[in-house]
Amino acid sequence: MLNGDEWFHAQSIAGINYGRVENSYLGLSFSRVGNVNAVHFITVGKSKLASSEKNNFDIKEIPQTRTPEQLKSSIRYSKI
Repeated sequence: MLNGDEWFHAQSIAGINYGRVENSYLGLSFSRVGNVNAVHFITVGKSKLASSEKNNFDIKEIPQTRTPEQLKSSIRYSKI
């Protein structure tokens, strides 16, 4: 994760902000090239969206339809 080329990528995934606290959105995408599957994460701060020339970043929250207890139960069940 910290190979010298991926520093900011690793920093965003780990949630390290070095004293700069800003509300951010998390973007998630999946890709496949040949037989290789990948997951991509990106965090985008609100200030970056405000200064963007485009306004095509969807900030709609996806509502959680399960309770914390249901989610914990699913995790426990998947470990069996």
